[in-house]
Amino acid sequence: MLFKEAPGRARRSVAHGDIIWSSVRPNRRSYSLVLSPEQNLVVSTGFTVITARDVPNSYLYHAITTDEFVGYIVGRTTGAAYPAVTADRF
Repeated sequence: MLFKEAPGRARRSVAHGDIIWSSVRPNRRSYSLVLSPEQNLVVSTGFTVITARDVPNSYLYHAITTDEFVGYIVGRTTGAAYPAVTADRF
């Protein structure tokens, strides 16, 4: 479907090498390295899309999947019943 016709929660474009991470309950470590996605793939706004700029995506992926980073990002969540972190916190 066209981006403009996608549901309001499907508004994050992703490309090869991007990392997606669930913004809700980040302690559950729901993340993925996107490799060879379909053209014009979009994901839910419930994901943060992280794009490597100055380092290889494999390095960035490793860095943001460590226990230290998970602890950092979990410490920046808001909400008790539905803990979430905003994309800008990443």
